[in-house]
Amino acid sequence: MNDLESGALSLESEAAAELRSVARRLLRSEFPYDSGRSADKTAQLLDGLWTQVTDAGWLSVGDAGSEWLELACILAEELGAAACPLPLVDVVVARQLAARAAGAVDLSGVVCAMALGAAGGDTDGGEFAVGPDGTVSGHVRYVDLGGVATHVLAPVGERWALLALDSAGVTVRPTPGLSKPEWCDVTAAQAGALVFATDVPYADVLLWLRLGSVARAYGSARRAFDLTVEHAKTRHQFGGPVGRFQAVQHRLADSAIALDADGLMIRYATRSFARYEPDWPVLAACAVSRVANSARKVVRACHRTLAGVGFFEEHEAPAHFRRVHADTLRWGIARSAAEDLGSVLLTLPDGLPASDPLRIDPDFRDRVRRIAADCRAQFGPFGHGHAADLNVSRVLGRERLIGLSWKPEDGGLGEPVRSQLAVLEELEYAGIPVDGHGVAEWLFGPVLIAHGTPEQKRRLVPRVLAGDILVCVGYSEPGAGSDLSAVRSTAVRSGDGSWTINGNKVFMSFGDTGDLCMFAARTSSEGDPRRGISLFLVPMDSPGITVHRQVSFGGHPACTVFFDDVKLEPDALLGQLNAGWSMILGSFTHERLIMGSYVYDLRRAFRDLVAGLSAGPAADRGVLRELAVLAADIAAAGLLVTRCVEDIERGQPEPAHAAMAKAFTGDLGERFAETASELLGPATLLSSEPSGAGEGLFEWWQRDSLLNVVAGGTGDIQRNAIAARGLRLPR
Repeated sequence: MNDLESGALSLESEAAAELRSVARRLLRSEFPYDSGRSADKTAQLLDGLWTQVTDAGWLSVGDAGSEWLELACILAEELGAAACPLPLVDVVVARQLAARAAGAVDLSGVVCAMALGAAGGDTDGGEFAVGPDGTVSGHVRYVDLGGVATHVLAPVGERWALLALDSAGVTVRPTPGLSKPEWCDVTAAQAGALVFATDVPYADVLLWLRLGSVARAYGSARRAFDLTVEHAKTRHQFGGPVGRFQAVQHRLADSAIALDADGLMIRYATRSFARYEPDWPVLAACAVSRVANSARKVVRACHRTLAGVGFFEEHEAPAHFRRVHADTLRWGIARSAAEDLGSVLLTLPDGLPASDPLRIDPDFRDRVRRIAADCRAQFGPFGHGHAADLNVSRVLGRERLIGLSWKPEDGGLGEPVRSQLAVLEELEYAGIPVDGHGVAEWLFGPVLIAHGTPEQKRRLVPRVLAGDILVCVGYSEPGAGSDLSAVRSTAVRSGDGSWTINGNKVFMSFGDTGDLCMFAARTSSEGDPRRGISLFLVPMDSPGITVHRQVSFGGHPACTVFFDDVKLEPDALLGQLNAGWSMILGSFTHERLIMGSYVYDLRRAFRDLVAGLSAGPAADRGVLRELAVLAADIAAAGLLVTRCVEDIERGQPEPAHAAMAKAFTGDLGERFAETASELLGPATLLSSEPSGAGEGLFEWWQRDSLLNVVAGGTGDIQRNAIAARGLRLPR
């Protein structure tokens, strides 16, 4: 089974990876960056390079069945990385049209640039028209000939016209500007042309071209970013490399998140096309909308880090700045594409495409939805917020929906992690409380199974699987929040092997109602502080525990808990002595993966936002663009989480990937809350009264979104992790 069939979004097929590798080697060899190269020399290089890429079979990607769009975008990305203007995607798309033309259309030896004019979304782009005698007249702007085009292919009504640039009646005028080579105006005055019809919908053609264009912009932005990371590691100021400064690290971390999300969006859209998924046009439009905005921000961020070094043409960065802007600001990509997407979103049942990047069996999701509906009918209404309802958890336990991915020998069903996450997603989307068993299933359970004694597992695993135990986590302290190596709570062993713990834990969810606490304590003060932490199982009804219940701004109980001379049995130690740090880090990977269910919380809120807008006056262009941005970012968040799932399923959890998903979704929640308020108005600040928008959902989002930036490690800490572990920046 290849990667495409198995749904491994984070991996390329062997054929795709080989194509990328070959393309990269060829472009680096034959089109290296050279700021001193003359325009004539560049033209000669492009002519020779086009001959090489055609000889190498690049144009044959159009014959690769339904996967042709993914392969074409891979080549576009590599062209972008070389800041190369060759119109490869234009030619591949033109050949798709010719292959499905009503009559014979031979494009052998033809290098055509697509000249869409106003039909491409640029209102001042002009147009061509076919006269009664079959000749073509008109004027189109912003045509990118890529230095090698011999023809232009343009829409004329419901047909297409192929014009040779050197034919009588055709005039080409370069229009100097940011793009290199320059865009051109093409004018036709009763010019001879080949006019043909095709059964390819124009909307599909426009999406193919837009997707290929942003793919090239993405490749260019990625290359600029890679150059910037290397600069940050080697450029010394103030006694060290600039990459050690947190401002630089966070800027680069943000760019890394954006680029990873963009790459996943492009790949998912093209694979959805290859699978003939009905929602592929919406997914492609989301990718176009997101990458168009993101790539421009990334190249600007790169220049901030490169500073003066990158401001001169001798450096490669200006070439990528030119390429990114040229590829994201024509064909209506930055404006009308987002408005078109926003209009479509208002017509969808849930406001977002139904496509599932986890690729879960629809029957399984339907089963979970039915169970969620039954729970709502039996135990609801639940309201908004982070609630623990063990009635719901016990139902899920009876249905064998807790611990799905655990091995059968551990009481699970051996299902993929994605199935376990899908349950969480559907419950969140239905507004069903999941925190009652969420901590036990996702954080405590894996640690218990991996490190617990046989007796601990015999006693506690069945309760977790039954949804019959509420576990709280005792990690954070007044002086140890994101930096858990600073834990000061202590556990001291007596001569009989028992333990006495003392300390103060804060922000402890369900500290007032929990049955058991997974407690981090210092058991050694020697050497590396991370090597002196151990984990303990503390019954919350133990003498010496004092709980001060507090309610967060988002309505979430988060307690301050004091542990004063709490006596524990010898078997309260979980795992090896002084090995708690690595166990905590392991639990963080799963904790941040739980944020994946937060994406479905966002999907539910977006659904209600679209419903609110649909019930009001017609949305203006600004509203449509805002909707498009949110939809694209929600889709991107889902893909970042999907990548984390695939990492875990391969047995290769990547902390930087988890940090990216966590940071991105947390920030997105805040942006959603603010955007929803701007679009729906003051009703979003009302709670559950009938006049409150979304029955108080948006008011709750305003408050709760603050928590999700902090919970599981603040966004700043996530960026530190991305910089250190993902980008390997100096400390």
